[in-house]
Amino acid sequence: MKGADRQPPRPKWAASCTEPAAPAGRRPLWLAAALSVAAVLHPQPTFGNQPTRFEEAVSLKDAGACEQAAPLFASIGEDPEVGAKRRNSARYNQAVCLELLGLFDQATAVYAAILDPNSDRSLRRDALFRIGMIESLRDDSTGAQLRFRSLLTGAEDRNERARLHIQLGSLHLEAGHRRRAARHLRRAQRQLDAASSPAEPWFAAQRQVALGDLFVEAASRLRVDTGRPRRIVRQLAKRGKLLERAQQHYAAAIREHQPTWMQAATLHLGRALLSMSIEMDSGAQRLSVTLPLRRSSDFRHLASWLGKESPSMARKAHESFQLCVDVTTETGTTTRFGPQCREQLDGFPMDLLVGPDAAP
Repeated sequence: MKGADRQPPRPKWAASCTEPAAPAGRRPLWLAAALSVAAVLHPQPTFGNQPTRFEEAVSLKDAGACEQAAPLFASIGEDPEVGAKRRNSARYNQAVCLELLGLFDQATAVYAAILDPNSDRSLRRDALFRIGMIESLRDDSTGAQLRFRSLLTGAEDRNERARLHIQLGSLHLEAGHRRRAARHLRRAQRQLDAASSPAEPWFAAQRQVALGDLFVEAASRLRVDTGRPRRIVRQLAKRGKLLERAQQHYAAAIREHQPTWMQAATLHLGRALLSMSIEMDSGAQRLSVTLPLRRSSDFRHLASWLGKESPSMARKAHESFQLCVDVTTETGTTTRFGPQCREQLDGFPMDLLVGPDAAP
């Protein structure tokens, strides 16, 4: 569904889940998993025909028919004969549907309509959280950060505090503030360690992707020049260890079976490996030009090693981009990372795959 990845599940309003089967004739992708769809407030018994309308709207929403569910929720939310609690529940679910459909301005307006101080506190905080999520998706980092910080003030549940720290850490990471990001992600871990229940898969996966990104960023800060062979080897070894740590976090994100973060993990890993391959290939080419002037055999060995390892790294990057694309195929879920995965795969520098141990 369009925009489905933009709606992470929330714990208080029980989420509905679907798990599409792999298409016939294809091997099941080891990454394939279900997307936990947006939360739905389930109806409680009341008099009249309102439960029927509400249940019909919920059923449509569960079936992915938000185009039909949203106006039905809206009619319940505007009905003066319906109780205030039921109206707010309907408005909340209407906003969720609008968000799933990518109608962010309309969703924000409906969320804002249930921020009355007299409404349910949990529902009100949940609506504020979703507004913050929309702001972050629309690159309004300042507004999102202010929203999440304000929610931290009154957050009593440890899982809720962890979710907010994860959002703040991700926002700081996107802004290039790695120290602030690392601080929030550490705080999230402390909250999760002390929580009575595990984190929801969506947020657990998001946190793992952010941690992987931190290690990739640290790896990119290590410069590799072609001045001294031993120094080059040491620097490459350090970068390799950092990328290995990043890969461990990305793998942990994939195991949470959330298509959005599965694609983010494979996309980010592929980019990091491709960058490493390009740098190693460039180093090998520069060395090959200056080899006639070098007396030490160390340079020849280094040039040969770089020439062999660069294609291997490139193949891993290509495989990661392919897995990223396969997530869409196998799960039937379109995420905001999908087009980037396809772009990376279609524009992949195939010449990097050719080497002494690679078929052309």
